[in-house]
Amino acid sequence: MILDNLRELQEACDREWILSTEQVAKLLELQSNNIKDGMTRHGVKFVRAENQGQQSGWEIQKY
Repeated sequence: MILDNLRELQEACDREWILSTEQVAKLLELQSNNIKDGMTRHGVKFVRAENQGQQSGWEIQKY
């Protein structure tokens, strides 16, 4: 994974931003349908939050 993507995940976590499914998939270099509630990658956990338009919103938490 590219370090820039990890930095962006860290910033989203630190600032408590809610990211869309598309944004999370792009940062993790995965397809959108592979993003699941409670999944963990690269030291962070992805928790489903409020919807972002037609997409799910995701809170990024350190674990």
